[in-house]
Amino acid sequence: MNCTPYPKLKRMKKILMAATAVGAATAGVFLYLRNRNSDQKTIENSAKDAYRTMNDGLGKVERLGQHAMG
Repeated sequence: MNCTPYPKLKRMKKILMAATAVGAATAGVFLYLRNRNSDQKTIENSAKDAYRTMNDGLGKVERLGQHAMG
């Protein structure tokens, strides 16, 4: 005979700990998969910003050159 006053409580505690571990692992996988492409997106956004900045600078130079010619 089991002498512990609440044998089901220990079993429930183990189940709760296992569910917590599974939940934490699932959350980690979800965050990894969600952020996996963020580096690629950051590189693409930086390239687009550099292209826009370059075009803005060239546009200013062309306008100044056209005004200088007459």
